Formats: sequence, structure tokens, C-alpha cells
Amino acid sequence: MPQLDSRTSPIEVHFVPSSELPLKGRVGFTLAPGRKGPGTAGKHDRDLDADMDRLRREYGVTLPLEVGTPHPAKQSHRRHQARSTIHQRHAPHHNPRTAHIQSRS
Repeated sequence: MPQLDSRTSPIEVHFVPSSELPLKGRVGFTLAPGRKGPGTAGKHDRDLDADMDRLRREYGVTLPLEVGTPHPAKQSHRRHQARSTIHQRHAPHHNPRTAHIQSRS
């Protein structure tokens, strides 16, 4: 099983075509930045800061959101730390409790 990290396997984003969205901006999907552990393509040992820097630099990501199913209790602390890192280092002005999407006017 190959080792996948932020240097040898740079994080990528797949965007929904803008013609399919009723809003301004872009919506894209990617694997979890900073992911650790086994995956379908190999074992992940990603660096959260490197992944977030690439997402911002290469794709213009300004508001990362985690979408998924509930995580087992043993992973929740690590996920909370990752979200805190993202918000503190990469979106310090963003309050996730008040986030919203505005449609085109």
C-alpha cells in the first residue's frame, strides 16, 4: 500500500461546475486536509498546514468546511484540533456558527 503525503501526493480539489450552482463563488470537494491513516488509494500521512497552504495558494480556498458523518469518539479530539488549526491559521475572521451562503442577486 503506497504512502500518501502532502509532498508526494499534493491535495487536489474537484469543483462543481459554476453553471450548476445558484450562488456566487465556487464549491469544491477534496479529501480531508492533514488526513492520517489508511485510505482506498494508500496510507495517508498528510501535513495539515501544507495541505491548507496549497488549497489557499493553488485553488483560492478561503472557507474550508468539513462535511461528513459523525466520527468515532477516539477521532473527535483530533478532528477538533484540525478544525481549530484551520480556523486560527487560515480563516481567523470566520466564525463557523454564523457562516452562511448568499445567493446571487
